[in-house]
Amino acid sequence: VVETASAVEVVVDVPGVPAPALRVLVRRNTVLVVGAKVGAGLPADARYHVAERSHGRFARAVRLSGAVDASRARAIVQGGLLRVVLPRVDDRRGRPIRVEVEHG
Repeated sequence: VVETASAVEVVVDVPGVPAPALRVLVRRNTVLVVGAKVGAGLPADARYHVAERSHGRFARAVRLSGAVDASRARAIVQGGLLRVVLPRVDDRRGRPIRVEVEHG
């Protein structure tokens, strides 16, 4: 999770996972990333010596701090990274708000 003055970005490593195999949902203060990675298509008798990424379905939930505008969120997959950009909502606390006084 990367926070800037204007947005919160959730970056997820998704090598080999195409965009149509990913779903991103935002509910309250949580971003949910769900997807599926297809196997490498190796012969059945092949053995891995090292496998950092497996195949199959996965889901990751990331809790956010601060208010974001989920209706303006964008999700971009490029080079094996999924970036979910959530613009911040302006914090209005602490700002003076003028209230007109009416004559009753």
